[in-house]
Amino acid sequence: MAAGRLAGRRILGAARRIPGWTKAGARGARAAGVAFLDLLAPGFCRECGAEVAAHEDPFCEACRAEIRWIGPACARCALPMASPPRPPAGAASPPPCGSCAPQGLAFDLAGAGGVYDGPLRTAVLRYKFHGDAALAPVLVDGLDRAAGAPLVAAALLQAEAIVPVPLHPLKRWWRGRDPVAELARAFAARRPAGAASKVAEWLRKVRWSPAQARLGRGGRSRNLRGAFAVRAGARVPPCVVLLDDVLTTGATASECARALKRAGARTVVLLAAARST
Repeated sequence: MAAGRLAGRRILGAARRIPGWTKAGARGARAAGVAFLDLLAPGFCRECGAEVAAHEDPFCEACRAEIRWIGPACARCALPMASPPRPPAGAASPPPCGSCAPQGLAFDLAGAGGVYDGPLRTAVLRYKFHGDAALAPVLVDGLDRAAGAPLVAAALLQAEAIVPVPLHPLKRWWRGRDPVAELARAFAARRPAGAASKVAEWLRKVRWSPAQARLGRGGRSRNLRGAFAVRAGARVPPCVVLLDDVLTTGATASECARALKRAGARTVVLLAAARST
């Protein structure tokens, strides 16, 4: 494995000396180099570094077993809990739990695949920031689980489109890709016949905002206020799926949901591969 990494560094070092080398070129060369080296050497577990068979699971069996998939959870905010609130008879939607009741979330239902820690956190970060495509199926597994939550699954029968949470155009240009939009397309490709499988990139981020990671709940909401809008001419149906990689406080998803509702949506169902707890 060490020899493979050394070879990869030498390849990239040589490429950087090519006239016209750019960051976009670096990303492409890195992806090509990883694919080439996978043909020559065994793969490795993205969590512990143990050797695994090339082109198979990106996690070893032990690390894969450490992913904490979410079972019972609040249907409004996807927070795991043993006894989530249930809608009273005749109610259209479930009540919020004690955690999300004070937040005023703008989306109506939420499902998340697993807890954002350990191997699942590694999968999100490596896929999102390092372009490790081998981890995309793990995240789509999380989205499939999110979509299978009972109340969420029932609502998804009415949904007509899957809308990914967008990057700001400058950030999308800098990264050379939009990881969440790619996840949305991979998730849509797995959807059963008759289910919502149209990916509609209707949302756009119209205002640059600092990174959310170091902000508290209130700061996150203020940071994103008015940051999203629906593209001109988009015909948003009554029920849509809003898709993201990680659900933390719900501030980003709420701003996206507000924009979709201003454009005509009545019900917004949020799906996330992972959920901070």
